[in-house]
Amino acid sequence: MKQKTKKSSNNKSIEINFIITNYDNMEQINVISKGTSIKGDVVSDGDMRVDGTINGNLIVKGKLFMGENGYINGTVASQNAELAGRIDGNIRVSGLLSLLKTSIIKGDLVISQISIEPGARFSGHCSMGEEERTENNTYIEQSEEQYIAQ
Repeated sequence: MKQKTKKSSNNKSIEINFIITNYDNMEQINVISKGTSIKGDVVSDGDMRVDGTINGNLIVKGKLFMGENGYINGTVASQNAELAGRIDGNIRVSGLLSLLKTSIIKGDLVISQISIEPGARFSGHCSMGEEERTENNTYIEQSEEQYIAQ
């Protein structure tokens, strides 16, 4: 897992990294818990769960799960995503995007597949298909490279 500490405008370094280990599969999941707020871009090589707030872009190379209390104000890119919270920004998913009944999405989607539960709210444009899968994978890789180069 790659980590990068950024200095905020008041020159303080903040690094938040919570890991939950699933001992059956020994997978690591990064968690942004309810009550946690992050200002700035977040990049994860693995899966991520968001129950807190992110004011910035989020790049997840694995699966993104957002709980009902999760909120992101920025662009989101991931391989797969299951969303129950709110996103104000564009979303790019190279695999399956699942919008659960409590999700509120305001932004454009570029996806390969989508599943929408009754009650989910979406306002924006949606582009989907096989060409988006390749485009999204390239976007995720390029976005991570640009972030790391900073």
